[in-house]
Amino acid sequence: MRGRMGWGLALIVLGGLLLLYNLRVVSFRYIWPAAIILVGLYLIGYGWRRRSICADLSDFHFVGDRDYTGGFDVHGGHIGHFIGDVRLDLTAMALQPGENKITVSAFIGDIRIKAPIDLPVKASCSAFIGDFDILGRKRSGFFASITEQTPDFDASVSGKKVLILCNAFIGDMQIMRG
Repeated sequence: MRGRMGWGLALIVLGGLLLLYNLRVVSFRYIWPAAIILVGLYLIGYGWRRRSICADLSDFHFVGDRDYTGGFDVHGGHIGHFIGDVRLDLTAMALQPGENKITVSAFIGDIRIKAPIDLPVKASCSAFIGDFDILGRKRSGFFASITEQTPDFDASVSGKKVLILCNAFIGDMQIMRG
């Protein structure tokens, strides 16, 4: 719903600016700088708001680096990112009992995930071009993929564990415990 509202608001603003231009109230030489300033203010305000009220891991971000840290409950979720780095720190988050599935997708950018040392982890990562350091196992190249898990992942039936799925077109991925 949030995406549709954003696009709807953008179309209303663009339509209003074009109407003001056709009515000769404003000139295009003033519209473009004003539009750039408004977009910049929106991005700054959006970043502050997301950091203060983030309650789950369902998020899409277009450009810029994103840090997901803090003490909130995680049931799993999906993080989508177009350009920029994603850093996810699970050490300060409360995971639910059972398997918590977290998917991180990026077009261009690095993905760094840190899990608690005692948490069973399974990770499956792929990239068109990328370098991987997944739970201590390294790999790099074109059309690369890697799946790795801690020895305690299959043994953990009723406890907390996390399944991490990462994919990127171009980017490095690191998943570690610590």
